[in-house]
Amino acid sequence: MSVAAVAAALAAPTQAALYKIVEVNSAGYGSAISEYDADSPTPVENCFVNSCESGKSHVAGEDLKGRMGIPYRDEVPYFYFYQFDINETNDLEVYCNDILGYSSCDSWAVEQYFALSLERNAWSNGYKSNSVGFLDRASLGFEPSVNTVVNGFDSNGKVYGISSAPFVDVNGAGFSRAYQKRGFLSGGIVFKPFAEGQAVSAVIKDHGQSSVFDSFKLSSGPEYYVGSGSTNVYTDNFNGDGFGSVNGNCGTTSADTEPACNNLSFVTNAFVFDSSGNGYPMVKEWIGISESFPYELDTAPQASVRGVAVLGDKPYGVGYTTKRFNSDGVAVAAVATVFEPKTSFAIGDLTTPQWNIVEIPGINITDGDSARYLNTTGIDVNQNGLVIGHVKLDLTQSRAIPNRSFVYKIDSGKNAALFSSAQSPLFFDGANVYASALNESNEIVGWVDSERVNEADGRPRRKRGFIYLYADGAEPRNISTFKGQQVWFLDDLTGGLPENNVYRIAQANDINNAGVISATALKCDGGYSSEASNATCAGDETIVPVQLVPIAGGDISPREEQNEKIERAGSWGLFGLSMLSLLGWRRRQ
Repeated sequence: MSVAAVAAALAAPTQAALYKIVEVNSAGYGSAISEYDADSPTPVENCFVNSCESGKSHVAGEDLKGRMGIPYRDEVPYFYFYQFDINETNDLEVYCNDILGYSSCDSWAVEQYFALSLERNAWSNGYKSNSVGFLDRASLGFEPSVNTVVNGFDSNGKVYGISSAPFVDVNGAGFSRAYQKRGFLSGGIVFKPFAEGQAVSAVIKDHGQSSVFDSFKLSSGPEYYVGSGSTNVYTDNFNGDGFGSVNGNCGTTSADTEPACNNLSFVTNAFVFDSSGNGYPMVKEWIGISESFPYELDTAPQASVRGVAVLGDKPYGVGYTTKRFNSDGVAVAAVATVFEPKTSFAIGDLTTPQWNIVEIPGINITDGDSARYLNTTGIDVNQNGLVIGHVKLDLTQSRAIPNRSFVYKIDSGKNAALFSSAQSPLFFDGANVYASALNESNEIVGWVDSERVNEADGRPRRKRGFIYLYADGAEPRNISTFKGQQVWFLDDLTGGLPENNVYRIAQANDINNAGVISATALKCDGGYSSEASNATCAGDETIVPVQLVPIAGGDISPREEQNEKIERAGSWGLFGLSMLSLLGWRRRQ
């Protein structure tokens, strides 16, 4: 750098924020972010050191029009209904009362069941997309009856996620769809729960489901994708309640023109997919449930890979599998899992399962004969072997039944550790904490409760996005930029820049290796009333996808909180709570 350039840099005023907020679409939820300037032969490694531009990372996500009914990313609804027995509003209300604890469970259940009914009744009424995928400001281009959610970018910058099949008019008799959901890759690839030429039942071939949550490349060879795939149709639902029953005939030409084939339910397992869309089971069984008898306890076991990383040129997956229990109140549950490559691992022989199931230690579902957690699952993993995931408590803690996040190091010999107030007061006892993603520098993003009101017999708490510079035996990069503090609300890192005061960061969903974050924000038309974290909005308030671009040479101006009582009609008020509650657990959960 020249003497003149150094002098200019020293003379330049310090920016009052660490991040610039850049809106990427007029509506929607920012689920995933691409690597920064990925096509460059010398991409920027750290945007806090080298200035980064807003247009060189891409954000993909979905514009969600209303409630989902059943979260589109879930293999089993809400990680709870292993018999797929949501047959009336009361089923959802019981779940909400027991697991969420809100005082408004009656209205919550009505709204969710209404959304579910729109899909189930589409045979007669047709269907209009509720979730439309986008890449920056362009639609992903699916048909207008398809629901789409985005989960990430592969190494080539292509978007992958989950979509439903379109509803097609069957000669005026009704609207049929081939499958409820399958993984997709932009460019027209659909991921099948089987490989071409493989012997598979007609119902799996025609209606089987798949999901894609992450991708990997070894030192040589093509890209692979991981997620879940159907291995059996769930027979209780197949022959039972009318929402997926044609007396076992789905998969035949005549039966596929009947309404029940639109909504079949399946047993799933962890899957790996090649770049042509062929799917292969990564393992044969679950925990305590055999491949040959998957319907023990009248439930449909499930498994899924939510994140993957290459360690020693072998791909390690993290996610969950179903485990059978004999404890009081627990029949089966999702347990956080590492899908560990076998010693004999061979990527060229995927017709033979190449992974083992390793349960993540230290977060046991049961404590003796009593349930402690409703479920546990791994969410993401990086090439340092650092895993993040979630546990859902099955008991009330500090006036909530919270979701907590954990970290775990593969092959460390240590137990998983929950985020707690020992790391930051943001992770207070009873707080809902959702770690969503991490990069190769162990920078974790997500969202957490920003207030302590009663959720049990009360309402959902307001949430705010956070970043956690995790120390894995070494000082985190950028720790000096963050003033030695590892955990921050992102709103405190965007304060002080006037153009940022149009937004408040509700959820941070992904972070790339250069440090650019994709997030979902509340946007106030005309700006919020002050820089305070709880400032009001006098104009229209909407939900928008944004990216947070680090500012080289930036500074921190924490937002203060207004102490006076506020009659809220705007920021983080009823609008924010109702709209953000549409999201559920984002991205990989």
